[in-house]
Amino acid sequence: MWNLKRYKKLCKFSEKAQYKNQNILTACNSYLHIIRAHPFILNRYQNIFNNKSFIFYILIFIKNVFEIFIKFLIQFFYFEGRIPKNKNYEILALAHITNFDSFNKNIDYQYGDFFKKKTKKIYYFYLNSSKNKYDKFRSKKSLKDNNNYYLFNNKVSTYNFIKYLLIIFKEFIILFRQFLKKNNTNNEERNFLLNTALNVVTQSTMQNLIFYNKFKYFVKVNSIKKIITTFEGHPFEKLIFKIGSEMSIPVDAYQHSLISDSQHSMFTYPNKEFKPKRILACGKNTFTILKNFFYPEIDVELIGSTKYKKYSSKSKSYKSLRCLVVPEGFYKETTQMISFCLDYIKKFNNINFLVRLHPEVNKKKLFKINPQLKLLNSNLEISSRINIIDDAKNCNLLLYRGTTFAADALGLNLKPFYLKKNNEIEIDSLWMFKNKFKEKIKNIEEFNKSSLKIKNKKKIKNELKKASLFSKNFYGKFDYKIKI
Repeated sequence: MWNLKRYKKLCKFSEKAQYKNQNILTACNSYLHIIRAHPFILNRYQNIFNNKSFIFYILIFIKNVFEIFIKFLIQFFYFEGRIPKNKNYEILALAHITNFDSFNKNIDYQYGDFFKKKTKKIYYFYLNSSKNKYDKFRSKKSLKDNNNYYLFNNKVSTYNFIKYLLIIFKEFIILFRQFLKKNNTNNEERNFLLNTALNVVTQSTMQNLIFYNKFKYFVKVNSIKKIITTFEGHPFEKLIFKIGSEMSIPVDAYQHSLISDSQHSMFTYPNKEFKPKRILACGKNTFTILKNFFYPEIDVELIGSTKYKKYSSKSKSYKSLRCLVVPEGFYKETTQMISFCLDYIKKFNNINFLVRLHPEVNKKKLFKINPQLKLLNSNLEISSRINIIDDAKNCNLLLYRGTTFAADALGLNLKPFYLKKNNEIEIDSLWMFKNKFKEKIKNIEEFNKSSLKIKNKKKIKNELKKASLFSKNFYGKFDYKIKI
């Protein structure tokens, strides 16, 4: 069971370990970079608060080493383009591919049309972040036909693999010795140190180490003058900041998504070499948070987002209720939210549901994992529309947890319902929106009661105005005058 006190203790352990070991392997070890207090992110830290036998940890170590070797053998079949050399590019942009269908349609979930006026000077370095394992084996023919991007798939030569593996094992020994010396420390902190040592010997650390060296080589051979990356607190972002510092190249960190009230890694920097040169905020709300924390040490500018839209202020009708359900990119959460809707339909008949799957969640895989979800009926539909805005326009309620789209939904006059769960830290993406228009519900009975109230409520204009203003401030209008 997680609570804020336990989460803060975990973050303190992480900070302490990072300050003690200020090196590349610390930046590569994803275990030390706690993004936020999402329950599925925190699952990996459960061992800290449960005393496990030493045999348990030995088995984990063996499993991790085995996985590294298996992934090394499989990666020979991955597709990864050749790194271009001496091309006339000025800006290198780091981006993620979470869905290849969207990628081939030129849909960019991170930057939008951020670079539309600089297309000839931009080169994209894409991380293959798809959760579909077969996407690693895609050929060049199956991808969009242009030459301004490189697809990184963790490919590594045998020589470099052995070299990186020795570096990882060396770091493991250092961390394991630190664990052994902590005899007088409380069990939880010792457990954290042991898990930190074990997690340095993982495929994740290997991937980050490969990324660091390949990205650095890419920058060097192409004489890149500027780097732009996303900004959420991931290890690879901090590795890019380090590369920029080492090569005296300015790095802009673009905050394109929400900042949760439990965000941690984004604000943890034991060494200034792992910090960006400039931070670009997508909206007024997040700009205030970032400026208060980083300025004046780091320049923070409000650049806005090309996702910004001026929505109609026309109020929706609540005579018939249709709820847009927007889970994040986790299969377990998607299952839980659809199950909630199906449970509601079994007992009540007042709301129709439209489920919008996250780009990282594959519909066929979801149904394969959870065959019971196939039992859909006329009151529940899985959206097949290209644009989520079209889904929102056909709904008047929103069921959500941690999705960034909740801010857009406010601008489209959807009444938000946060699905709260017992024994967990809230991950409400609208935590900055302090208004009674947003409601928190725990079960289908509360949801039914609250939704029927709005059906009979006539005067909600003031609440809608506040919701619309918050949405407007979440994504600011993109300012092309700011120099990239």
